[in-house]
Amino acid sequence: MEGEAFTITNLGALLLAKQLSVFKGVVRKGVRVVVYEGVSKTKVKGGKDSVDSRGYAVGFEALIDLIHNESRSEDMSTPLRKTTHAYPKKAVREVVGNALVHQDLTEHGSGVTVEIFDDRIEVTNPGLPILPVDRFIDENQSRNEKFADALRQLGICEERGHGMDAVVEEIERSQLPPYRCRLATHHTTVILSRYKPLKNLTPDERTHAVYQHCCLRFVNNQITNNESVRERFKIEKKNAATASRLLADTVAAKKIKPVDPNAANKLMRYVPYWA
Repeated sequence: MEGEAFTITNLGALLLAKQLSVFKGVVRKGVRVVVYEGVSKTKVKGGKDSVDSRGYAVGFEALIDLIHNESRSEDMSTPLRKTTHAYPKKAVREVVGNALVHQDLTEHGSGVTVEIFDDRIEVTNPGLPILPVDRFIDENQSRNEKFADALRQLGICEERGHGMDAVVEEIERSQLPPYRCRLATHHTTVILSRYKPLKNLTPDERTHAVYQHCCLRFVNNQITNNESVRERFKIEKKNAATASRLLADTVAAKKIKPVDPNAANKLMRYVPYWA
């Protein structure tokens, strides 16, 4: 406190401000949410283009509810209407929380943006990742240590590295395609996609799904094999050959490798390529 006025740091404002526009240092750091009609940026849905003017700790829960509710739909096939959501709320929470904590706060004039399409959600933060994209699941390195610690204490993110592994868990539980990461010159975008059956996944999506599955199993000290891949994609045991092809394709893409290349097919186990 200086005289009769308080001195508020940028960190304090970024977390606790009721109106970020009052603070010059963080005025452009509010989270922007845009909802589009269809799968392109051609038309904004009902004028849904807004910027959350509150600090992250103050507005985080309402922000996640807003994003999550944009994916809801009503099931009218039963006497009692049932509301469903395209994406698990925990996955949305972790992806947005990671974008907030890993953004490059030195990038001026830009903040975290959430774009909601009919088939996907794209969460973009300023700054390129410190870690290789392939290591998001098993490693963690904070760009902003004090900021990350404050967000952790406020329950918005997990600084201990838990985050993208939780996203993969939720994706697998809901049978969604793998998350994707797109790097631009100064921005990082993480994409969550709506449900698609296995037959409709692209070869690249299948490979990344198996790779992310293998990473998750590895960090949880579990094995990846034909049975675990069948469980991931809900493949019946009689179609075990489908799981074998998925594993073989991912090995060929050099994303995973067998623990023992000479093992019998039924005993074959796999780990990420970097293990």
